[in-house]
Amino acid sequence: PTCGYLFAEKPKEAHIIREMTDFYQVPIRMIQEIKRGADFVTPEGEVIPNARLTRPAVAPKRYAYCSDTAFHPSIIPIIEGVDLLYHEATFAECDAARAKETFHSTARQAAEIAYKAQVKRLVIGHYSARYEDMAPLKKEADKIFQSTCIFDSVSEEAYPGYVAIKGKQILEVGCGDIPNELVGESTEVVDYGEGTICPGFGDTHTFFTGYVVDYLGVDLSEAVNLKQIVERLSENLEMNPETVVLFGNHLQPELAEKINKGGELEQVKRPVILFTAGHGYCAMNKVAEEVFGFTPDTCGSSEAIYKIMKIYLNDRDFIIPQFKAYMSMLNSHGITSVKEMGFDNFYGFTDILAELEQKAELSLRISFMSQPVGKKMDLAYGKEMKKKYHSDFLRFSGYNQMTDGLIVSEEADLMEPYEGKDYCCQKNIDYALLEEDVLTADREGFRFTLHSEGDGSFHKILQIYDKCEKENGRLKNRHGITDLELTSAVDEEKMARLGVFGEIYTQVYKLDSCENWKQDYDEKLGSRRSRYMNYRSMADHGVILSGATDLPMLIPDIPEAIYYGCGTYAADGKEPVQPENGLTIPEMLKTWTIGSQYAMEQERILGTLESGKQADIVVFDRNLLKTDIEEIRKAHVLRTICAGQDVYKEMENR
Repeated sequence: PTCGYLFAEKPKEAHIIREMTDFYQVPIRMIQEIKRGADFVTPEGEVIPNARLTRPAVAPKRYAYCSDTAFHPSIIPIIEGVDLLYHEATFAECDAARAKETFHSTARQAAEIAYKAQVKRLVIGHYSARYEDMAPLKKEADKIFQSTCIFDSVSEEAYPGYVAIKGKQILEVGCGDIPNELVGESTEVVDYGEGTICPGFGDTHTFFTGYVVDYLGVDLSEAVNLKQIVERLSENLEMNPETVVLFGNHLQPELAEKINKGGELEQVKRPVILFTAGHGYCAMNKVAEEVFGFTPDTCGSSEAIYKIMKIYLNDRDFIIPQFKAYMSMLNSHGITSVKEMGFDNFYGFTDILAELEQKAELSLRISFMSQPVGKKMDLAYGKEMKKKYHSDFLRFSGYNQMTDGLIVSEEADLMEPYEGKDYCCQKNIDYALLEEDVLTADREGFRFTLHSEGDGSFHKILQIYDKCEKENGRLKNRHGITDLELTSAVDEEKMARLGVFGEIYTQVYKLDSCENWKQDYDEKLGSRRSRYMNYRSMADHGVILSGATDLPMLIPDIPEAIYYGCGTYAADGKEPVQPENGLTIPEMLKTWTIGSQYAMEQERILGTLESGKQADIVVFDRNLLKTDIEEIRKAHVLRTICAGQDVYKEMENR
């Protein structure tokens, strides 16, 4: 028998933000109470939330000591997540049988314990005297990246140092020079100069099954007349005579309108659907309208897309190459994780994802969510998926649902009426059904994300979440809100208190000019425009934010996210739209790293550069924190690592 020890520091008090306590004129006698979590009430009666006055304390350190012991996996839940594990490693793996006989461990077994317990750093010792050469027990790195700009998403600042990778994990992260003992004969060492090295990015709202519609069927982007369209469709039919539906993509809008008016597709006796770029409009024949039940004007809606989804998601010759190209595109932008939205039961596409994982062909970690469109929320499906998919690369993440619509179309649900109007929303929203679905899913341990454009829907969603199960005042299940265009300070505080995360589309400013943004939202919101996309206020209230794009609406590009979400510039780049509402660059990088992994419940193994975490790493060509905001969009990814493997590497002749 042997004893192990677990040492843990006592929790520390929060850090005071001096600028905020000075601003609110907090008396010195109140500082200690605020450090312990108290809010501050001004002489005028305004309650200043604690999250606005403090930063979280550094998490207390924990150290586990496990010496003179056999391989004993039962200790894993006891030591889970410790900052440092000392574990005996008497024998090399070649002597595993001897280790078992003598109740000792091998170095590989010690590493396995550390990996499964997700410890941050492992130290091995208690070596057998039989080893004159300690090489079999050493942990030399496979790759070491060095830079003057290591941004680990733990600290707010970058530092000069290195990141060492061994297998799928980060072996060590340090300041200064690379220790000699990490470098072996086969270690790849690269000095990236001033290039930023940071954790891999996560996009928490992507939609591949909608994105791929732009690649369905025949590419008609270069067709300029009806004759060319007919020729290309005929060629496609000759090559694929068993085609049930004739699809086309990137048809010019004016040609689509002309075809729909002229009826040229009516001579074809099978369904024909030819989408314009972005699939918001299409040319189609009456057969297609009768079979699928939508029209050219409604072909881009969720209700239309799900009706054709089963066809293309089960076309393996089409969908597998397209998904691989999709992963490569995201990898080239530093994306190593996504939270993927899919309608209903994904129409069998999850089987293809599982097959790709089994073949080690996933270069992207996928948390997928079911969005009810064709039928009500399917709890049995969720239970089956949760049981079946729970690996580091493929996991079921819960449910997603839409609520209100766009502010500019007056379908966003506002707390107060639109400017000059007597109504708050032009769309009927069944909040009772949303609440029923959320509470039912919550009782079964499932997560939900709900979409919110207006501050009215934001308020009502938080009322729903407030009815969910809680532990110590925070939600037991990690629910989220996506989009977050208009929010109130009071509800932001509630959001933070409940532990609800936010998915923000910072690149959305690129869709219009500064003048148009101001004009459109002044017209609809008046003075309330000052709170439009107020990421600053959400962060100050302690809301955990995650990066998202609603792809294919936007393609994730973190330098762009910095330009639009920190600088709040619009497409014309003339002036910021809402300069007081932007995040800092370190905050934005954290949003796309640790914030996104929090939203995907993977922050224990991803999201920061720390020893023992999975080696998902991105390298940029420059220091993102020192680049002028006007120049930041020129930054690009040099290299993306996922689970220790290169998934993107810039060509030398770029």
